[in-house]
Amino acid sequence: QINLYTFAEFALADMTQATASVGARVDVANRGRGMVALDNEDGTWNVELDDGTEGDFPTSGLQVVDENINDMVLGNETDPSALLIWLHGLTDTPDGWHGIFSSQLEAPFMPLLSYLQIKLPCAPLQRVSACGKVTTSWYDVQGFPMNVTRSDPGTGQRESIEKVLRLIDDAVASGIPPSRIVIGGHSQGGALALAAALQSRISISGCIVLSGWALPSQDLARCAKSSAAASGGTRFLVCHGDEDCTVLLECGKHVAEMLQQNGCIVENSACEVFSGFGHNVCREDVVRSIQQFLNELLPPGSPEAATEVVDTMAALASQTAIENDPHKTLCRVST
Repeated sequence: QINLYTFAEFALADMTQATASVGARVDVANRGRGMVALDNEDGTWNVELDDGTEGDFPTSGLQVVDENINDMVLGNETDPSALLIWLHGLTDTPDGWHGIFSSQLEAPFMPLLSYLQIKLPCAPLQRVSACGKVTTSWYDVQGFPMNVTRSDPGTGQRESIEKVLRLIDDAVASGIPPSRIVIGGHSQGGALALAAALQSRISISGCIVLSGWALPSQDLARCAKSSAAASGGTRFLVCHGDEDCTVLLECGKHVAEMLQQNGCIVENSACEVFSGFGHNVCREDVVRSIQQFLNELLPPGSPEAATEVVDTMAALASQTAIENDPHKTLCRVST
């Protein structure tokens, strides 16, 4: 088993000297890490520390921390014929999944990586209610364990969904046809991938929801019913562990049921449940299931790919004109 967050701890530890400013992440001498909340304009700064306390500290006692982790790319970076966009979970970084998809489990993925590009974007740093601190997060989460009835304010979701949709549009514009694009993610990233797949203007090949949930504020059941994913045959792989105490198994089952009830294709017609599987690790049998899904959806490229891209771009241009009609209601819930 591979612990996803071991990589993240190292990635978040990179520090550089810089000038303090409001919003900056800093290390405070003898107190720990926090975020600058206010310039007191007397040579001191008010800092909200990650342990929940706060205080005023002189500039000399602060060391600015560079926690901007870069997006990562794996596989064919020059002329890919297929694309996987993979979204990490809360407090994680791309490093963990880069290791899983490459060095840790390299052999099964080598044939795929010869023509498949894997994009691993990093979530922004923001304060998360469930953590009580600033960390990598695609949007705010109120608390855990996650279940199907937990409240969902939707803060930050729209920005992250739009980022994923731009990645899809950019891939199509670069020459990768929608039938050669899969998005997926783990935990919070899985929930984001699901929302993006159901709100995309085009039908992509597939979506992987690993230990994720359906975001209530995005009204995904309504979106699914009229989605390009449902009409275009996007395939969904929904996986969950029966010992997941962070995102309960009921969330995975709810995702699979919601998709099927609204005309979407779910692999094996149900959530794939892994016995003895928790949340913050990734087992080889889980990765094998992802690999098999990718192999089926994204075999080596075909000569028809270029024609499909041209047709898709033309369809998008036509759809954009329709969406500009003020009387047209889009299935995207603003938050």
